Amino acid sequence: MPHFSTHAINQPDQPAYIMANSGDVITYAELNNRSNKIAHLFRFCGLAQGDHLAMMLKNCKEFLQVAQAASRAGLIFTPI
Repeated sequence: MPHFSTHAINQPDQPAYIMANSGDVITYAELNNRSNKIAHLFRFCGLAQGDHLAMMLKNCKEFLQVAQAASRAGLIFTPI
């Protein structure tokens, strides 16, 4: 399965996911841009590849953005 950033290039305006409770749509381009910014924030805060990141978030559109950012930064992400 191609990395989601490939979808961001080939079909940027297609939905990456749709929140069932609100109907909010996040496109591949939005997910790519937001997760990249968050990954840079993690690095700026001193997190390095292999570090652990535990986050408690409600079921919201930002959850998958943070999870994808952790993956991009090479972090081990644990949702709690």
